[in-house]
Amino acid sequence: MKINIIVKGKIDDSFQLGGSKSENTLKIPSVKIPEFEGSAVTHNIRELIKSSDLILFEDIVDFLNLGLAVYTIDQTVSRESYGYYHWNRYFSIYLPVANIEMWENVRKELEETLSFLSGDKWIINLRTRKPYNTSEEKRKDHKYDKVCLFSGGLDSFIGAIDLLNDSNVALVSHHKKGGKEKSAQQMLLNKLKEKNKDKLIKDFLFYVQPRKKVNKVLGGEDSQRARSFLYIVLGIAIAHSLGDDIPLYIPENGLISLNISLTKTRQGTYSTKTTHPYFLQRISDILKKLSINNSIINPYQFNTKGEMIVNAINKNLVRELFSNTISCSKPNHYVRWHKIDKQCGHCVPCIIRRAALKKAGLDRNNDYVKDLLTFDKSLNNSIGSDLRAFKIAIYKYLTLGKLSPFELLKNGALPPENISDYLGVVKRGLKEVNDFVTNS
Repeated sequence: MKINIIVKGKIDDSFQLGGSKSENTLKIPSVKIPEFEGSAVTHNIRELIKSSDLILFEDIVDFLNLGLAVYTIDQTVSRESYGYYHWNRYFSIYLPVANIEMWENVRKELEETLSFLSGDKWIINLRTRKPYNTSEEKRKDHKYDKVCLFSGGLDSFIGAIDLLNDSNVALVSHHKKGGKEKSAQQMLLNKLKEKNKDKLIKDFLFYVQPRKKVNKVLGGEDSQRARSFLYIVLGIAIAHSLGDDIPLYIPENGLISLNISLTKTRQGTYSTKTTHPYFLQRISDILKKLSINNSIINPYQFNTKGEMIVNAINKNLVRELFSNTISCSKPNHYVRWHKIDKQCGHCVPCIIRRAALKKAGLDRNNDYVKDLLTFDKSLNNSIGSDLRAFKIAIYKYLTLGKLSPFELLKNGALPPENISDYLGVVKRGLKEVNDFVTNS
């Protein structure tokens, strides 16, 4: 079943779908206008941009609206209920744009890129909107050199620390309303400001919360395959508002970024591609064709998480605050259901985190709900599933030596000149995990 989402360009935008299509249609406002009754999402993007005295120019507004639409529909439409074989969904976005000819040049590329990211079929329908009259406005003077995504995770924390060594940085965060993520982001931001008083730090704590029960298609979806698209769009929007030449940094270790399939059942979109080099390159190419010239940089694409910790510029600050960062893929699960405010300890990101911290001599099993080194796996097979997947991958790729360029390319194309570097970071990353799990 095809699910539609309409972006309203203006308050008086009367565009709608007729007949039975309207029953499977969500609506959201452009980030330039107030929310309306029946909107499928609530957010603080408009208010936060305005309060920061920044300008969203015409060429970035439409890209930001697309990010908002993609995230809203991805988060609210259940794969179980609406996905082909309970996975692949069919989405159609109706997007008003200022320059329809320019957007038509990237429409197909955008559809393919979104499908690569989430595993769904995406259709983008373009229509012309009137300008928001920002063409005559000019950027305000500022002293920020770089923009960095700041999730509250360990990688983004190290990335911010390293950038602040010689730069003034705008840090862009995203969270749902409330929850563990927001509190972690705010606390870490406060500490970074306290420890870097000689630097300028501007934080943007965006929340975007899809609304449930607006109509019958909404029920919620936990896979979050397209969340990184919104995150990148928010980061690019801030970078572009500060200047055409301001880069966006996305700190992510190479093992997670490549996310090589640990087992045959985790191939394709069953493995996330949130910062995969191919995805980031496609987004960069699309931005250039839309005359948005801000570059996207992952400075750690050839580093393991352990290497990021060991090589951090301010190691003392990492040691002091690493336990306050969140790597867990389900940070609110045990809080919500068991009232335990800890990271799970058994998901893929938690395993990589613990392996990296062990390499740096910082691992503490009491920071997690489940200690994989000691718990009885026979009591709960689901808790040990990711650990078993890692052991299978370690045996195949390290013990049997079957890690090849072909295995890397299963998750997406990579530049040929960097294949050996990508192979190297995967081998070292798996070795870190192996060093951690050999006693489990």
